[in-house]
Amino acid sequence: MRDRRFQSRSLSRIKSQKVNWLLRPFIPSGFITTVAGDGEVGKTTMIYDILARITTGEPMPTFGGEPQAEPVKGSVVIFCKEDHPGLMIKPRMRAAGADTKKVHLIGIDHSNDKNEFDVITRLDTTLGEVERLIRDLGDVAAILIDPITDFAGELNLYREDQVREFLQPIAQLAARYGIAVINVLHLIKDTRKKPRQRILGSVGLVNVSRSVLLVGSGNGTGRRFLMMEKANLWHEKKAVAFAMSNHAGQPIVEWDTEWEDVDTEEVLAGKSVHVTKVQQAVFIIQNWLAEGARPAREVDHLAQKARFHLNTFKAAKKEIGVISEKRDDGWWWALPQEHKQDEADNEMPLKRERLH
Repeated sequence: MRDRRFQSRSLSRIKSQKVNWLLRPFIPSGFITTVAGDGEVGKTTMIYDILARITTGEPMPTFGGEPQAEPVKGSVVIFCKEDHPGLMIKPRMRAAGADTKKVHLIGIDHSNDKNEFDVITRLDTTLGEVERLIRDLGDVAAILIDPITDFAGELNLYREDQVREFLQPIAQLAARYGIAVINVLHLIKDTRKKPRQRILGSVGLVNVSRSVLLVGSGNGTGRRFLMMEKANLWHEKKAVAFAMSNHAGQPIVEWDTEWEDVDTEEVLAGKSVHVTKVQQAVFIIQNWLAEGARPAREVDHLAQKARFHLNTFKAAKKEIGVISEKRDDGWWWALPQEHKQDEADNEMPLKRERLH
C-alpha cells in the first residue's frame, strides 16, 4: 500500500505558473470572477461582448497601451433563467457578433421543437453532469452564471459555509479545465454601504472569487465603468469605460481604450460626473477643428501630446461625427457642420474615406 503520510515539499520543487487572461486584467482563465452591478447598467451586455469574441476568436479589447493578448477561441456555456433563450439571449449574442454554434445552454430536451428546451435550474446537485457535457464539448473557454443566486438550489447564499460548499466545486472545475467562470450578482440599494458590502449575498461570494468587478454608470455622462473591486491576480485595481449603442434593436458595447481614474463609491451611488478619456478627446478634437479642417496625419501627434491612445481619438471622432475627406495631399478631418458648408461651396463632392 502506498505510504499516505504527510510530507513536506519546498517551493523550489514547485513549478511557477503564470496567469492566463480572458480579459486582462479583469477576467482570469481558470478562476471565478464575480461581476456585480445594479439592474439595467449593462453588465450582462458587457459580458456578452466578451463571450462573443471567444466564439469567433476575435481579439479582446486592450487598455492603456497594453500589448494585444493571444485571442481565446472556443465555446461558451450560459446559465440564465431570467432571459428567454430565443427572445433575448440569442438575439443579443448575435448582435454582439457571436458564432451561435459555439454558444451552449445546458438543460433537458423534451422534443424536436427548437423552442422546447428546459434550461437547467440548479448547479448544486448537477455539477457532475455539467462537467461531463463540458468535457464532451472539449473547447469551453468561459461559463456565465447569470445570476449565481438563481442556481444554488436549496443552499442559502447568505451563509458563508453554504456558499463555499456551492462555489468550491465550481472553482475546482474552472481550474481543472482552465475555464473562466463569470458569476453575476446584483447590488443592494443601500448606497451608504461600501461597494463590497453592497454585493448581494454572503461575503463568501466575494472571498471565493479571485477577481471581483463592479459595473456602474457615470452620472449624466452616458458611459459605464468596469471597475476592479478585488484583484488577487493583478498588482493594482483598474477601471475602464464603455458606451452602449444599438445594433439591430439590441444593445451592444463599444469599449474605450484608456484607463479611467474613478471613485467607485461615487459611481455606484450615481454621484459621479467623471469625464472619460473619450469625452476629453472630444473636447480636444472640437477645439482642434474649430477653425477649419485639418490634415488627418496630425492626429497621431495630437494624441501623443494629450497622452492618449490613438484609438481614443478615433472613438471621439466617431462620437462627434467628424468627416474624413480625401484631398490631393491626403486625408483631412472636418467637423460635420463645416463639411456641409464645404459641399455647398463646391460643385463636386469630395471622396469619402471608407475607414480611417
